[in-house]
Amino acid sequence: LLGGRKDLKALTLACGDMKSEYPLLKRLGAKSIVAYDISEGQQQRCLDQVFDGSVELDYRIEDVNHVELEPNTYDLVYMQQSLHHIVEIEKLLERIHTALKPDGIFLLNDYVGEPFLQRGPRQREVCQKIWKLLPERLRIDKDGNFTPDLFIPDKAMLSPFEAIRSDAILPALKANFVTHSEFLFGGIIFPITNNFAPNYQPDNEGDETLIRMLWYLDELMVGNGTVEPTFVRGIYLKKK
Repeated sequence: LLGGRKDLKALTLACGDMKSEYPLLKRLGAKSIVAYDISEGQQQRCLDQVFDGSVELDYRIEDVNHVELEPNTYDLVYMQQSLHHIVEIEKLLERIHTALKPDGIFLLNDYVGEPFLQRGPRQREVCQKIWKLLPERLRIDKDGNFTPDLFIPDKAMLSPFEAIRSDAILPALKANFVTHSEFLFGGIIFPITNNFAPNYQPDNEGDETLIRMLWYLDELMVGNGTVEPTFVRGIYLKKK
């Protein structure tokens, strides 16, 4: 989709130290990148540890909830696991749509599950049943304690902006963009393995088989709507 573009201009938002964003945008051929984040510390980490000077970078400190973007400016906008921290999701996606060139692309890799990582009602029902069938050794937490029921994070231990309005992302995407391609996943395998993945041993044939089965169930049950997705990877085009 980006092939043959000259002077490709990219934008990334709530990008932190750009550890993921900068290498990808560079690999996709960006000649210049405008980046926004609220943290001066993350900006400095980017400049010290990630930025290599090969692509023009304009890193701006601003709250992405209120950012104003130049219209018809960017060939590519990329957000990496950051949109779910934003309160003003609808307004931001509207601004991204406006900021894209007519043939611009919005690339998103993000969490779209239940707000505050609480697992959706269908996820809870299905994954709790699977959880009860797992060997006890796969239900031991990092402190060595057996966990009889499906693990759900305690809201009080989370940042107040952790997936604060994550359930608004998919509807807002559909309202503002044409979907080129979209992969929804993580409805089974994430609730089951999150915080327990170290229990699965890579040299254990049974563990490998179980992971493959969980992934198959994930694709099947997210695909047919039996459980809610946890993540999205998508390519979105500007509506005419």
